[in-house]
Amino acid sequence: MKNLLMILPVLALIACAPARGTPPIVYIGTSADILATAAQICPALRPDSMHNYMSVRAITPTAVTCAADETTGWKIVDALGGSNSSESGVIITALQNGASTSVAISGTDQNLSNAVFAELDKKFQRVQVP
Repeated sequence: MKNLLMILPVLALIACAPARGTPPIVYIGTSADILATAAQICPALRPDSMHNYMSVRAITPTAVTCAADETTGWKIVDALGGSNSSESGVIITALQNGASTSVAISGTDQNLSNAVFAELDKKFQRVQVP
């Protein structure tokens, strides 16, 4: 028991250490082509059974924002339960540097990010960054 009490502060410190960030994926291609592909991918993505399919909400020269509202049924359940409905989404950012483009995806759903990268992998070649 005494050993366990000595280990607890160490475990607490380890748990507080920051996690490593996710680096962007680098593709060969222009940011315009990659963002155009991302905009085409979004409507085929569905976060989960509680949400509709994604829609493109905004396109800028460096990013595409995709989001999905909750389905009508879940909006009703949320309203009856006294909570707000939620939106699920991702922002796909592409920054070009010469012939390559760094792509980062922000959002809370790792499955959506993986799905976008899988589709981009079909059309663009990844650059191995050391």
